[in-house]
This record gives sequence, structure tokens and C-alpha cells, in this order.
Amino acid sequence: MSRYSIPTQDPRLTVIVGWDNPLATFFSQVFDPSIEDDDEAELLWIGTAPEAIPTVAALQLLEGAR
Repeated sequence: MSRYSIPTQDPRLTVIVGWDNPLATFFSQVFDPSIEDDDEAELLWIGTAPEAIPTVAALQLLEGAR
């Protein structure tokens, strides 16, 4: 699995993107580090099912729609 932190328009948030090889999908996670509870700090997690986001272009479309 690869994970990369990318810059955000809102500096209060942390955005991670990557590739999950066993699931054969790209994924993205958005966290608010100011929230102490990990479950509540996770604001978004996409790409959790097999082949859910097969290309970078598909990931860009999903992220752009949010």
C-alpha cells in the first residue's frame, strides 16, 4: 500500500491518497487532526471496496465532486 499526504485548501485538514494493492483500488482519506477521537476525526474515506476507484482520473473526479 502506498500513502501520500497532499496539500489542502483548508490547512486544518489532512488529506491522504494512495493505492491499495490487495484491493486494486486508489483511496483517499480526509482527517481533522483537531478532533481527538480517531473515528470522529475521519471525515471521509473512499476506495474501500475492491476495484472501487481503478484510475487516478476516477479518484480526481470523486475528489472534485466533494
